[in-house]
Amino acid sequence: MGVIRTGGLALLASAFLFGQAQYGSIGGSVLDATGAVVPGAAVTVVSVDTGQATRAGSDAEGRYVAPQLLPGFYKVQVEHTGFKSLTVTQVKVDVSQNVALDLTLQLGSVTETVSVNAEALLVTTVSGSIGHLVENKEIVELPLNGRNVFDLVALVPGSFRAPGGQVSVSGGRTTAVVAMLDGIVNSRGGLGDQNIEMNPPIDLMQEFKVEANNFSAQYGRSNAGIVNATTRSGTNDFHGTLYEFLRNDKLDSRGWNADQKAPLRRNQFGAAVGGPLARNRAFFFYNFDGFRESRGVVRTRTVPLEAWRRGDFFGVTWQQSTAAGPLAVPLAVYDPNSGQREVFPNNRLPQSRFDPVAVKALSHVPLPNRPPDNPITQGGNWQENSVDPRTRNHQNIRIDHAFSDRTRVFGRYLLVTPDTNDTAATAGFGVADTDSVRIRNRRQNLALNLTQVLSPTAFLNLRAGLNRVFIRRTGNGFGEDWPAKLGVKGVGPDVFPRFTISGGPVSVSNFGSPGNQNRRAALTNTEYHATVSLMRGSHTLRLGGDYHRYNGNEDSRQTASGEFVSTNLFTRGLRADGSAINNTGIYLGDFLLGRLNSVNAEVACLSLVGLPEGRTRASAAVQGDRPTNCPKCPPSGSSSRSSAQPQHLGASGSDDPVSGACRSGGNIPVDIGRKNEKKLRKSLGFCHLIYGYTFCNARIARKTWGGA
Repeated sequence: MGVIRTGGLALLASAFLFGQAQYGSIGGSVLDATGAVVPGAAVTVVSVDTGQATRAGSDAEGRYVAPQLLPGFYKVQVEHTGFKSLTVTQVKVDVSQNVALDLTLQLGSVTETVSVNAEALLVTTVSGSIGHLVENKEIVELPLNGRNVFDLVALVPGSFRAPGGQVSVSGGRTTAVVAMLDGIVNSRGGLGDQNIEMNPPIDLMQEFKVEANNFSAQYGRSNAGIVNATTRSGTNDFHGTLYEFLRNDKLDSRGWNADQKAPLRRNQFGAAVGGPLARNRAFFFYNFDGFRESRGVVRTRTVPLEAWRRGDFFGVTWQQSTAAGPLAVPLAVYDPNSGQREVFPNNRLPQSRFDPVAVKALSHVPLPNRPPDNPITQGGNWQENSVDPRTRNHQNIRIDHAFSDRTRVFGRYLLVTPDTNDTAATAGFGVADTDSVRIRNRRQNLALNLTQVLSPTAFLNLRAGLNRVFIRRTGNGFGEDWPAKLGVKGVGPDVFPRFTISGGPVSVSNFGSPGNQNRRAALTNTEYHATVSLMRGSHTLRLGGDYHRYNGNEDSRQTASGEFVSTNLFTRGLRADGSAINNTGIYLGDFLLGRLNSVNAEVACLSLVGLPEGRTRASAAVQGDRPTNCPKCPPSGSSSRSSAQPQHLGASGSDDPVSGACRSGGNIPVDIGRKNEKKLRKSLGFCHLIYGYTFCNARIARKTWGGA
């Protein structure tokens, strides 16, 4: 089991409480009309949505702070003997925002009340971080193809979401951005790759903030930005939604490169409901989001003509570029068994010399079904629409509960299952399709949070979470032992083998299962955080620690059933000095003769159950000092320091591609059905370390096969 643990002890100082992951805060000074401080004032911050109250008092210097506030609108009430009561409404707190709000009291009776509507803060004076908030209104109302909330990262200047879902902030590397969901890391990559794992439904999201740089030292895992998202909680009122979004090929036009319109059926539907379990104390929010899609994909390939399958390459031409335009030039196919190599008579290969494995395998490749895109080389002579199915269900439940004004907890669990993402085989290629793969995922994310007010000047926050993804990927013909059916020996029975025969002056498409033919992986991140915030005079200090553990279990049989690579190495012409004659020979001819450039059978076991585990330990500390409520002071006074211990490697080994057992070292059998073999080269399994993984593979390479 690959394990990464990190721990940290932090002493922080900042305005109020620095950033507080998914929380915000309201703080400032209580003053009288002359600007003098008012100590001992009773300050109450009440959530408009839930009615939950946070009580804080101003200290001897008139300062107050209400920490650990969920994003939303709040009402701030202040009372003190000899002054009129003050109520400030519509104070908006965003994720990871510290709102500076000074409260000025007027002389009078406490029974008199002064009400003020808060104005939006256009400039943040208590934090030096640079970021952008994507609010709930933008999330809900902006049109999104696919309804992926993190596509809205593009609203942040200098940020974008790359193909594949990774995010870049202010020009930073995509793998260096930390994504957080309710204060828990939303990534599968441990301390390495920081891709966004969960894409919660739009109706589940409250808001998210992208911090570009100069963010708090508590975000020590990132050097290229933070994406900090929060989910919605229930309120004192019941609210619910039902929705359905659809796309259909009946509303689309045919693509310019498609002979027929590709089919499309996409339905995204769901419901969300939230409300009180106990008014002003306990709330729930539940969301279900279903996604069903059948998306047609135009597959255009080059397949051998019927004559080519018989070894008849008479009249085959390759394309030469000239000033007058493309020119068709006859292609010469040479006999590798003719001494100095002579062209086959009439460019025809004798079928008696065909390899039986090649003949059986090629029978699964369809004949041309359309005029070629390139009449000279017959390129693009086959096209078909395949329909890729996708099924995904999101389910989320969140419970918030206030045991008292001092103690609050919430728990949130997000489950994505089923989560299938298949690339379907075309009807023509069937089990030999070069793109087809079946993917079955299961994703989970758990967040638990406790907030405790120890005193008016001391606050405790405990946080724990888990992010887990299970991946199951299989290629074509999984479990049917296609190597045995084709006569291929010495490789695993996992899937239909891969035959790579594309390239050269006249090319045809590869066929057989793509890479990563048989993969099982369970990747788990667990984390624990504890933070105590203390107000001492003109400073707010923060003492905390966090612990991260990454477990990676993986059995990846990339090409366990083999990848057989043919080029024109044997059917091309040779000069007297042994140099190759350009634009001669054909990959398909080498393949039919059983002449392979290389054969790969690659497997890897990444810390399977039963093997000792590799471990990495790293620690970090951050410290700083900064006056509270001091807009003129430098916005950040924190610093960070980290260290890491050497990696301790567990046992290393390679999968046996036949039995599937993980073993130490060893050879992979290489008998793949031919009697005579020359210049056979085998390499032993070897292991190396990549980002904390013990990665083992075994590879064989065959330079030539013997003659027929």
